[in-house]
Amino acid sequence: MSGSQGLVLRYDGTIWTETTIPTPSTSREVWGATPEQVWVLTDGDDPARWNGTQWELVTTGEQIQFRGMWGSSPESAFASGWNAVTGDFRMLAWDGASWTSVNVTGQRVIYKMWGASDSRIFAGSDDGVLVYNGSTWALDATAGTPSLARSVWGNAPTEVYAGAGRNIYLFDGTSWTDVGRLGTDNISDIWTTTDADVFATEQSGAIIRGHRNASLTVADLTLNGIGVTATTSVSVTDGDGIPITASVALRFTSLDPGVATVDSITGLVTTVSAGVASIVATAPGGVADTGVVTVTDLNARGPLRRLHGPPPLLINRPGT
Repeated sequence: MSGSQGLVLRYDGTIWTETTIPTPSTSREVWGATPEQVWVLTDGDDPARWNGTQWELVTTGEQIQFRGMWGSSPESAFASGWNAVTGDFRMLAWDGASWTSVNVTGQRVIYKMWGASDSRIFAGSDDGVLVYNGSTWALDATAGTPSLARSVWGNAPTEVYAGAGRNIYLFDGTSWTDVGRLGTDNISDIWTTTDADVFATEQSGAIIRGHRNASLTVADLTLNGIGVTATTSVSVTDGDGIPITASVALRFTSLDPGVATVDSITGLVTTVSAGVASIVATAPGGVADTGVVTVTDLNARGPLRRLHGPPPLLINRPGT
């Protein structure tokens, strides 16, 4: 963990301790290949490398305000940012011995990076997502690619997340999908575990947590009378079936507003006429479930009837 005035926090598996890199510049990024090779990137100074015993500066030949770094081994890594003097964007490559400049088409600031391999690396930029194919960097032309991305992280070439403004995008190996606007501020960074969770930080300092393979269950309701109200009850569980107690920003829709309406944010149902209505609750990320509201009216005649077809097919997505 890095901070200002050269401060770096080091975790040994039990406690955090303070250590200082040999530069007063604000630290912007930390990346490690092994416990004996950890890099700290700063604003305007050379990268600091931990060799297992102490910190040392490794010259790049220019002043760079770094923003991102990722590598596949101690001998292969990329670092991004811009020149502190000219303002030109920069991408550097580390080969185990020295830093060299890498050509990237266009003029854009490059931010966070993540890679699945040496030949498949993703980077966020002011122009969208850049992809490295093993020899060159180029803007991703895949369908749905966000036009701006400040953070990128993933688990596999078929599961990559990008933070674009307040929205998070998911790449499934074929196309990008807008997961949705989750918080109240721009996404500054994303990180995922290998099995269950996706974490995103906002510029305000708030942390958003996503659960893979989560599910919703919308409880059915039976309401007697017209103009009666009731709140939709929804239970949310993670991939292991454990209830998620934190607040989830659900959105509600009535497929049969002629029978019952629902407030899109609060889930408050209001009956309109006798019949059966389908109420859909959707979580950020697309996970959804449908509940049935049965409305009876003592003054109505004839059997109840469904005014809409069967509930839609619900598809669970990773990263919710």
